[in-house]
Amino acid sequence: MRNFALITALLAQAASAAAVAPFVLGGLADTAPGSWTFVRKSGQTLVPAGYGYTFYLGGGVTYDLAKFRQKRIIPTLSLDTDAGFTRIHREWRTKELEGWEQTFYQITATETFTLRVKVPAGDRLITPYVGVGGGFAIIPTSIDRLEGFRGSGQAGMFEDSVSALKPVYTVPFGVEITLTPSSTIFWRFGPVAPVGKAVYEYQTGPTSRERVESSVPNSFLVVFGYRWGQ
Repeated sequence: MRNFALITALLAQAASAAAVAPFVLGGLADTAPGSWTFVRKSGQTLVPAGYGYTFYLGGGVTYDLAKFRQKRIIPTLSLDTDAGFTRIHREWRTKELEGWEQTFYQITATETFTLRVKVPAGDRLITPYVGVGGGFAIIPTSIDRLEGFRGSGQAGMFEDSVSALKPVYTVPFGVEITLTPSSTIFWRFGPVAPVGKAVYEYQTGPTSRERVESSVPNSFLVVFGYRWGQ
């Protein structure tokens, strides 16, 4: 009971001294399968596209909006403002997209309402949490033919690059462990999912053109983070 009273006092002091707590995070992003739609004069062809794993780096700030103190726990509603970066690149040398390569750079910015349940455990707090939020992503992206395949090395042919601005939704969940009044580590899981397509248009011959509509990859994050504060 004495530890809980001490932790509660430290929480109140930390909230008044530093209402905004910055954090950094990084780890693995598992990108969901997508697809390409080739739009030609003869019709449309849908082709699946897989991207695999990549990295995710980000950071932001947490601001506690309200605390609902209970007998043994402290439910807290927070607003998390964060930004992240990932690079997705794939080369297809076999199967449906044989001979193509594609690169995405995704810069995301989101606002997330997060419910944290702070549970005293000895001289620490263990805090499961779940949130829901949204924002936008800036996505420069390109496609090209791989060297050695038909169309490679022809300047201006079978290649294009675009920059897309897309909405994003996120549903993070995980657990935090407060080490001291000024340091917290956490694990975060869940999707960061841009919505929409990138549309490329390129030449396939001196007078012919072709369009590809590529769904923007979504990522399921498995990351670790550190926050200055509780």
